[in-house]
Amino acid sequence: MTDDALLKQIDESTKAFSRHQDDTLRSILQHQCGVHYLQRYLPDIGDHSLTIDAATFRRSVPLFCYDDYVDYINQLADVRIQLHILSGSMKQYYSKLKYYAGEVPLVGGDYFSSECCVAINLDIKQPPDQTRFVMLPTASYFEFLPFDSTENNVVGEETVDACGVEVGKMYEVVVTTYRGFYRYRLGDIVRVVGFYNSSPLLEFVMRAPKASYEIVTEGDLMAAMETFQLVLRNTMGMAIEIMEFTSSVEFGSSPKRQKIFIELKDCNTSLQNKLRESMLLLKECCAALEDDLGSIYKVQRNKGEISPLSLSILKCGNFDRLLKLAIENGTPASQYKPPKIIRNPSIVGVLEEYVLVNITLD
Repeated sequence: MTDDALLKQIDESTKAFSRHQDDTLRSILQHQCGVHYLQRYLPDIGDHSLTIDAATFRRSVPLFCYDDYVDYINQLADVRIQLHILSGSMKQYYSKLKYYAGEVPLVGGDYFSSECCVAINLDIKQPPDQTRFVMLPTASYFEFLPFDSTENNVVGEETVDACGVEVGKMYEVVVTTYRGFYRYRLGDIVRVVGFYNSSPLLEFVMRAPKASYEIVTEGDLMAAMETFQLVLRNTMGMAIEIMEFTSSVEFGSSPKRQKIFIELKDCNTSLQNKLRESMLLLKECCAALEDDLGSIYKVQRNKGEISPLSLSILKCGNFDRLLKLAIENGTPASQYKPPKIIRNPSIVGVLEEYVLVNITLD
């Protein structure tokens, strides 16, 4: 519909507002005639030979607020399953989703990128660490760049096709699509874990590093933070929950330094005071975190090529600020994912404005 046609339709409908309202109400009641809630007040709603006008509707159906509706809302929310993206950087939310979902099964989705469909998940009930994707040969033309996890980078520029991939090895996915992407690097690192017939069976590992100076991968960081939360709880003797985390490389230090930012759940005044009073314990936790940051980090740290780790605990709501900033800069809210590795210094600056406690291992 063109803008002129839309404006004309709006103009026409607003000239006869009451009539259109009557038509709208009549349409709603026809579509909702089987709803138990309305049948309580309009027992003849299912008789299509009768017309319920607005006056009858207002006289028969009382005004209600949320508390009056809650039982019916719960009936409507009789969820059978919850479909989520549970692999990659979204894996960290699985335990929280599992907790809030209760007995409702969590099922994983298929493997889609913004550019194309890559693969499908044939066993949607598997947990994130067991999710496997079967590649679709008709979706796009796929190539694979070998990826060396010890070097944290792809090996050269020569790709292999699906027949040339090897089980157990990691690759960056390259696609040529119907929509005009030709030999386009998706930036996704996958591991080939087997074959379904002759189609590669993939495990999503992480997003590809974007620069050679990155010393911690998304996968390294997520694994380390999972262990760090347990260490933090045991050392501090408190049920501390890490709500969100991210990292960046600071080049202002010589040598460069890895910085990690975390936000805790319900970081009230009591917890803030406890954190400030427990700097020695937090340093112990930070040292344990540094030990878990992956092979690339360990090698460079042992060679003295990077400074000791820095950990910043942020005030509550800081990652919400990142979301707001991303939306203001054009990112669709539905597509936003909290970054695990921040490469933009101005974004790091936003986080550093709201640091509650900072720990360095110098």
